[in-house]
Amino acid sequence: MRDYTFIGTEVLNKYFMENKVGLFIYEAIGSLALDLLIIIYLTLWWVNWHTFRLFPAYIVFYAIRGYIQNKFFMGRPEGYLWEDNNFPSLVVVYHDISDFYYSGHIGSTVIIFHESYAQGWKKGFYVIVFVCCFEWVFLTIIRGHYVIDLVMGCVFARIMHMLSETSIICWICDVKICGYPL
Repeated sequence: MRDYTFIGTEVLNKYFMENKVGLFIYEAIGSLALDLLIIIYLTLWWVNWHTFRLFPAYIVFYAIRGYIQNKFFMGRPEGYLWEDNNFPSLVVVYHDISDFYYSGHIGSTVIIFHESYAQGWKKGFYVIVFVCCFEWVFLTIIRGHYVIDLVMGCVFARIMHMLSETSIICWICDVKICGYPL
């Protein structure tokens, strides 16, 4: 398998192969960014938004991802650097798993991006886009995902969010039970 983004980031991959402290700091920053994004988003949901469409989007996104990863194991690419850096994280796991198709890092940020857009939270766009780009570059440099995993993380996340927007279950919870306007 050939991933041309790996060729373009080979120098950085070799740098982090030799500089474990830098790798662990980069991993910790990425983990912290995702954790803070999830915490901020859940806080905004609790205080302001109250729509239930986020939950089916995440549940179905990760259920399908888990099923695929349980059935299909992709070999690790040369230069794979994902390691446990002993930095605590709420949403990022460091143990040895088959974590390729499709990217949960990118999918999480894309779901939050679309929900923020749906809620009219314009200020959050820049932060979410920054975190998504940061994670994309990081996962490419350390060979944590192939480029197809990252792209499909975006695609699946968008599809799951669209399906949750039109879900009858979300409509019943949001409109009929909680009385939120459409």
